[in-house]
This record gives sequence, structure tokens and C-alpha cells, in this order.
Amino acid sequence: MRSCLALVLLLSACTPAYPGEADGTFDVVGALEENTCGETALPAVDPMIFMVELRSDGTGQAFWRRPSSPVVAGTNLDGSYRFRFTTGIPVYAGDEALGTPGCALIQEESVRVAIDAPAASDAGPGDAAADDSAVDAGENADAGSDASDLDAGASASFSGTDDIQLTVAPGYDCSALVGSAGGPFLALPCGVSYSLSGSPRSPF
Repeated sequence: MRSCLALVLLLSACTPAYPGEADGTFDVVGALEENTCGETALPAVDPMIFMVELRSDGTGQAFWRRPSSPVVAGTNLDGSYRFRFTTGIPVYAGDEALGTPGCALIQEESVRVAIDAPAASDAGPGDAAADDSAVDAGENADAGSDASDLDAGASASFSGTDDIQLTVAPGYDCSALVGSAGGPFLALPCGVSYSLSGSPRSPF
């Protein structure tokens, strides 16, 4: 009995716990829309392909989970999800002797996706089978509503945008990075934008 209990505890310890409930898992394709930084400064993959799980806790808070990456918190309002990621990027240090500041950038990524409405049924208004199924669905709506919501999220697709902006961190001078000074950037601040489409897949 002790060995069985130890095995259960070991398995539960190895299974990570994530916040909220899963709303769906998706294969995502991002199509490059614009790169104002320039390909030399910021090579942008096209297409951008990844997997993601959308989660929410029923209070308006949402979670963006990708394999082998930290879970990022955001918001969910009626199936519209918003997430923001901010990262500091040190580029080069300043020269204290000359009194010149170094260069550091701030990368802010804003992801917005919305669950698409499921396709309408092909059955006509006079289809008795369709009417019967609709009645049955209505009769069973109260029983297991959480499960039906999860199934709907898992079977739906989503569409959205991913916008990445690079700005100079306060107190720094990155003018040497701009093309007019011989640098790789077309301009600063600058950004990269993608249009996203997600298709349902099995959980990872």
C-alpha cells in the first residue's frame, strides 16, 4: 500500500500544475505583415510557426502557455485574449571615462487573439434531425456546461495579431544603431507585426 501511495505522489509531483482551465490548444501560423526595423537588424521568420495553449480562470484573467516557456498572464474578455511580454535587451556598455551612455533596447510584444465562432450547421431549417438535436442540446445545456464550453474552445480556431516594438531604454543612446550612423536598423523605434491564425490540435 505504501509503495502505491509513493507512486501516486511521485506522478503528481511530476505533473506540472497550470493556472486556470484550458480553453483550447492550437497550431499557430504567423504571417509577416511588416518589419520597420529592417531584415539586417531584426531577421523576422516568415512564417512563424508554434504551438500554444490558451487558458482562463473565469474571472477575466487568461494565460498563454507554450512548450518549454514560462506561462504568461493576460486577459480574456468574451473570447478575446490579450497578452503583453516585455524584455530588456542590453546592446553595448557606455564609456565612463568619456561620459558616453551605453545602449539598451526595450522589446515589447503585444499578442491579441480572438476565438472564432464555430461554423453554422449545414442542416436546413426543416431538417427534423437537426431540430431534434437542437432540442436535446437545450435539454442538456445545464448538465455539464463547463465541459461543453471546453469542447467548443478546443474545436474552434482563432485569429489575431502579434506586434513587436523595439524602443530605446530611458537614459541610453542607441543612435549608433541607426542606418544613418552606419548601424543595421532602418529606424528606432521600430517594429515587426504578424497576423496569426490558430487551428485546433491535441493538447501537449
